[in-house]
Amino acid sequence: MRYHVRKVRLGQGLLAVFKSEKLDMIRMRNPWGEREWNGAWSDSSEEWQKVSKSEREKLGVTVEDDGEFWMTFEDFCKYYTDIIMCRLINTSYLSIHKTWEEAVLQGAWIKHDDPLQNRSGGCLNYKASYLQNPQSIGCVKKKQEDEILICLQQKTKRTTRKDGKAENLAIGFDVHRVELNRKYRMHTLQPKVASSIYINSRSVFLRKDMKEGRYVIIPTTFDPGLTGDYLLRVFSDVPSNCCATCPG
Repeated sequence: MRYHVRKVRLGQGLLAVFKSEKLDMIRMRNPWGEREWNGAWSDSSEEWQKVSKSEREKLGVTVEDDGEFWMTFEDFCKYYTDIIMCRLINTSYLSIHKTWEEAVLQGAWIKHDDPLQNRSGGCLNYKASYLQNPQSIGCVKKKQEDEILICLQQKTKRTTRKDGKAENLAIGFDVHRVELNRKYRMHTLQPKVASSIYINSRSVFLRKDMKEGRYVIIPTTFDPGLTGDYLLRVFSDVPSNCCATCPG
Protein backbone atom coordinates (compact mmCIF):
# COMPACT_ATOMS: atom_id res chain seq x y z
CA MET A 1 0.00 0.00 0.00
CA ARG A 2 1.44 3.37 -1.00
CA TYR A 3 0.38 6.60 0.66
CA HIS A 4 0.96 10.35 0.64
CA VAL A 5 -0.13 12.83 3.33
CA ARG A 6 -1.17 16.39 2.53
CA LYS A 7 -3.60 19.14 3.50
CA VAL A 8 -6.73 19.60 1.37
CA ARG A 9 -8.35 23.04 1.06
CA LEU A 10 -12.06 22.65 1.83
CA GLY A 11 -14.97 24.22 -0.01
CA GLN A 12 -17.47 26.52 1.71
CA GLY A 13 -19.90 23.65 2.23
CA LEU A 14 -17.48 21.84 4.55
CA LEU A 15 -16.06 24.73 6.56
CA ALA A 16 -18.95 24.67 9.02
CA VAL A 17 -18.51 20.93 9.59
CA PHE A 18 -14.73 20.80 10.07
CA LYS A 19 -14.25 24.38 11.37
CA SER A 20 -11.01 24.72 9.41
CA GLU A 21 -9.98 25.72 5.91
CA LYS A 22 -7.73 22.70 5.57
CA LEU A 23 -8.00 19.03 6.52
CA ASP A 24 -5.20 16.47 6.93
CA MET A 25 -5.80 13.80 4.31
CA ILE A 26 -3.96 10.70 3.20
CA ARG A 27 -3.91 9.46 -0.38
CA MET A 28 -3.50 5.71 -0.70
CA ARG A 29 -3.25 3.11 -3.43
CA ASN A 30 -3.84 -0.61 -3.31
CA PRO A 31 -1.15 -1.93 -5.71
CA TRP A 32 -3.40 -4.85 -6.66
CA GLY A 33 -5.86 -2.36 -8.16
CA GLU A 34 -8.96 -3.70 -6.41
CA ARG A 35 -10.88 -2.88 -3.23
CA GLU A 36 -10.92 0.66 -1.93
CA TRP A 37 -12.01 2.51 1.18
CA ASN A 38 -15.75 3.23 0.98
CA GLY A 39 -16.20 5.54 3.95
CA ALA A 40 -15.89 9.33 4.17
CA TRP A 41 -13.87 10.83 1.30
CA SER A 42 -14.02 7.64 -0.77
CA ASP A 43 -14.24 8.11 -4.55
CA SER A 44 -17.99 8.75 -4.84
CA SER A 45 -18.61 10.19 -1.37
CA GLU A 46 -20.59 13.36 -0.80
CA GLU A 47 -17.57 15.02 0.82
CA TRP A 48 -15.75 15.31 -2.51
CA GLN A 49 -18.80 16.90 -4.10
CA LYS A 50 -18.39 19.82 -1.71
CA VAL A 51 -14.76 20.44 -2.69
CA SER A 52 -14.29 22.82 -5.60
CA LYS A 53 -13.69 21.26 -9.01
CA SER A 54 -10.41 23.14 -9.43
CA GLU A 55 -9.12 21.77 -6.13
CA ARG A 56 -10.12 18.22 -7.08
CA GLU A 57 -8.32 18.56 -10.41
CA LYS A 58 -5.24 19.96 -8.69
CA LEU A 59 -5.16 16.94 -6.38
CA GLY A 60 -5.77 14.49 -9.23
CA VAL A 61 -8.89 13.00 -7.64
CA THR A 62 -10.37 10.31 -9.90
CA VAL A 63 -13.53 8.27 -9.54
CA GLU A 64 -12.32 4.96 -10.92
CA ASP A 65 -11.88 1.43 -9.63
CA ASP A 66 -8.09 1.79 -9.87
CA GLY A 67 -7.17 1.01 -6.27
CA GLU A 68 -6.48 4.66 -5.37
CA PHE A 69 -8.48 6.37 -2.64
CA TRP A 70 -8.41 9.15 -0.04
CA MET A 71 -9.31 9.21 3.64
CA THR A 72 -8.82 11.55 6.57
CA PHE A 73 -5.69 11.02 8.60
CA GLU A 74 -7.94 10.55 11.63
CA ASP A 75 -9.74 7.64 9.94
CA PHE A 76 -6.41 6.22 8.80
CA CYS A 77 -5.19 6.08 12.41
CA LYS A 78 -8.53 4.61 13.50
CA TYR A 79 -8.80 1.75 11.00
CA TYR A 80 -5.17 0.77 10.35
CA THR A 81 -3.30 -1.03 13.12
CA ASP A 82 0.14 -1.64 11.55
CA ILE A 83 2.40 0.30 9.19
CA ILE A 84 5.54 -0.93 7.44
CA MET A 85 7.67 1.94 6.12
CA CYS A 86 9.57 1.39 2.87
CA ARG A 87 12.70 3.45 2.27
CA LEU A 88 13.11 4.54 -1.35
CA ILE A 89 16.79 4.27 -2.20
CA ASN A 90 18.16 6.45 -4.98
CA THR A 91 20.59 4.59 -7.28
CA SER A 92 20.42 6.97 -10.26
CA TYR A 93 23.73 8.38 -11.47
CA LEU A 94 21.89 11.36 -12.95
CA SER A 95 20.40 12.55 -9.66
CA ILE A 96 21.53 15.68 -7.82
CA HIS A 97 20.68 13.99 -4.52
CA LYS A 98 22.69 11.36 -2.68
CA THR A 99 22.98 8.17 -4.68
CA TRP A 100 23.84 4.66 -3.55
CA GLU A 101 25.91 1.91 -5.10
CA GLU A 102 23.82 -1.25 -5.29
CA ALA A 103 24.91 -4.89 -5.37
CA VAL A 104 22.21 -7.48 -6.14
CA LEU A 105 22.62 -11.20 -5.50
CA GLN A 106 20.08 -13.96 -6.07
CA GLY A 107 20.31 -17.20 -4.15
CA ALA A 108 18.40 -20.06 -2.61
CA TRP A 109 18.22 -22.09 0.57
CA ILE A 110 18.61 -25.67 -0.62
CA LYS A 111 18.36 -28.74 1.58
CA HIS A 112 20.82 -31.59 0.99
CA ASP A 113 21.89 -34.57 3.09
CA ASP A 114 25.54 -33.87 2.30
CA PRO A 115 26.75 -31.04 4.61
CA LEU A 116 29.10 -29.81 1.87
CA GLN A 117 26.16 -29.26 -0.47
CA ASN A 118 23.51 -28.28 2.06
CA ARG A 119 22.56 -24.59 1.91
CA SER A 120 19.80 -24.56 4.50
CA GLY A 121 21.56 -24.53 7.85
CA GLY A 122 19.28 -22.32 9.91
CA CYS A 123 20.23 -19.37 12.11
CA LEU A 124 23.20 -19.05 14.45
CA ASN A 125 21.31 -21.01 17.12
CA TYR A 126 22.19 -24.09 15.05
CA LYS A 127 25.97 -23.77 15.22
CA ALA A 128 26.61 -27.22 13.70
CA SER A 129 24.91 -26.29 10.42
CA TYR A 130 24.90 -22.47 10.41
CA LEU A 131 27.95 -22.12 8.14
CA GLN A 132 26.35 -24.40 5.55
CA ASN A 133 24.10 -21.49 4.53
CA PRO A 134 24.79 -19.37 1.42
CA GLN A 135 27.52 -16.79 2.01
CA SER A 136 28.22 -13.48 0.26
CA ILE A 137 31.35 -11.38 0.65
CA GLY A 138 32.05 -7.68 0.13
CA CYS A 139 34.12 -4.73 1.30
CA VAL A 140 33.66 -1.40 3.02
CA LYS A 141 36.24 0.78 1.29
CA LYS A 142 35.82 4.19 2.90
CA LYS A 143 38.53 5.23 5.34
CA GLN A 144 35.85 6.52 7.65
CA GLU A 145 32.74 4.53 8.57
CA ASP A 146 30.32 3.92 5.71
CA GLU A 147 26.55 3.67 6.06
CA ILE A 148 25.55 0.26 4.71
CA LEU A 149 21.98 -0.77 3.90
CA ILE A 150 21.23 -4.48 3.55
CA CYS A 151 17.88 -5.87 2.41
CA LEU A 152 17.00 -9.57 2.26
CA GLN A 153 13.81 -10.53 0.41
CA GLN A 154 12.24 -13.92 -0.04
CA LYS A 155 10.29 -14.90 -3.13
CA THR A 156 6.60 -14.06 -2.88
CA LYS A 157 4.25 -16.97 -2.25
CA ARG A 158 1.03 -15.32 -3.39
CA THR A 159 0.80 -17.79 -6.28
CA THR A 160 0.63 -20.72 -3.84
CA ARG A 161 -1.83 -19.13 -1.42
CA LYS A 162 -4.76 -21.11 -2.85
CA ASP A 163 -2.84 -24.33 -2.10
CA GLY A 164 -2.37 -23.36 1.54
CA LYS A 165 1.39 -22.86 1.14
CA ALA A 166 1.57 -19.08 1.31
CA GLU A 167 3.25 -18.70 4.71
CA ASN A 168 6.47 -16.71 4.58
CA LEU A 169 9.59 -18.24 6.04
CA ALA A 170 11.15 -16.63 9.11
CA ILE A 171 14.30 -15.11 7.60
CA GLY A 172 17.21 -12.91 8.65
CA PHE A 173 20.95 -12.49 8.21
CA ASP A 174 24.21 -11.95 10.07
CA VAL A 175 27.30 -9.97 9.07
CA HIS A 176 30.78 -11.24 10.03
CA ARG A 177 34.10 -9.41 9.76
CA VAL A 178 36.73 -11.53 7.98
CA GLU A 179 40.33 -11.31 6.75
CA LEU A 180 41.06 -8.77 4.02
CA ASN A 181 42.27 -11.46 1.61
CA ARG A 182 39.38 -13.88 2.13
CA LYS A 183 37.47 -15.04 -0.94
CA TYR A 184 36.38 -18.54 0.12
CA ARG A 185 33.52 -19.65 2.36
CA MET A 186 33.81 -19.41 6.13
CA HIS A 187 34.23 -22.78 7.84
CA THR A 188 34.89 -21.40 11.32
CA LEU A 189 32.96 -18.57 12.94
CA GLN A 190 34.43 -15.09 12.60
CA PRO A 191 33.42 -12.06 14.71
CA LYS A 192 29.80 -11.06 14.17
CA VAL A 193 29.38 -7.30 13.78
CA ALA A 194 25.71 -6.99 12.86
CA SER A 195 22.50 -8.99 12.72
CA SER A 196 19.00 -8.38 11.44
CA ILE A 197 15.82 -9.42 13.18
CA TYR A 198 14.28 -12.77 12.22
CA ILE A 199 10.68 -12.50 11.11
CA ASN A 200 8.28 -14.27 8.76
CA SER A 201 8.04 -11.19 6.55
CA ARG A 202 8.60 -10.76 2.83
CA SER A 203 11.79 -8.82 3.60
CA VAL A 204 14.10 -7.76 6.42
CA PHE A 205 16.25 -4.63 6.43
CA LEU A 206 19.30 -3.41 8.32
CA ARG A 207 21.09 -0.07 8.40
CA LYS A 208 24.57 -0.13 9.91
CA ASP A 209 27.59 2.19 10.06
CA MET A 210 30.52 -0.11 9.34
CA LYS A 211 34.27 0.35 9.47
CA GLU A 212 36.62 -0.21 6.56
CA GLY A 213 37.21 -3.92 6.03
CA ARG A 214 35.94 -7.13 4.48
CA TYR A 215 32.69 -8.79 5.52
CA VAL A 216 30.66 -11.94 4.92
CA ILE A 217 26.86 -11.78 4.91
CA ILE A 218 25.03 -15.01 5.74
CA PRO A 219 21.30 -15.00 4.85
CA THR A 220 19.39 -17.75 6.63
CA THR A 221 16.01 -19.14 7.53
CA PHE A 222 15.44 -19.31 11.27
CA ASP A 223 15.11 -23.10 11.29
CA PRO A 224 17.36 -25.44 9.29
CA GLY A 225 16.10 -27.63 6.47
CA LEU A 226 13.73 -25.06 4.93
CA THR A 227 13.92 -24.16 1.25
CA GLY A 228 13.20 -21.03 -0.76
CA ASP A 229 14.60 -18.40 -3.10
CA TYR A 230 15.90 -15.04 -1.93
CA LEU A 231 17.24 -11.72 -3.19
CA LEU A 232 20.02 -9.94 -1.30
CA ARG A 233 20.64 -6.23 -1.96
CA VAL A 234 23.52 -4.25 -0.49
CA PHE A 235 23.68 -0.45 -0.75
CA SER A 236 26.83 1.52 0.03
CA ASP A 237 28.41 4.91 -0.64
CA VAL A 238 31.19 3.36 -2.73
CA PRO A 239 31.01 0.00 -4.58
CA SER A 240 31.19 -2.95 -2.17
CA ASN A 241 31.89 -5.54 -4.89
CA CYS A 242 29.59 -7.86 -2.98
CA CYS A 243 29.40 -11.34 -4.53
CA ALA A 244 28.99 -14.98 -3.59
CA THR A 245 31.99 -16.52 -1.84
CA CYS A 246 34.07 -19.03 -3.76
CA PRO A 247 33.43 -22.71 -2.93
CA GLY A 248 36.03 -24.27 -0.75
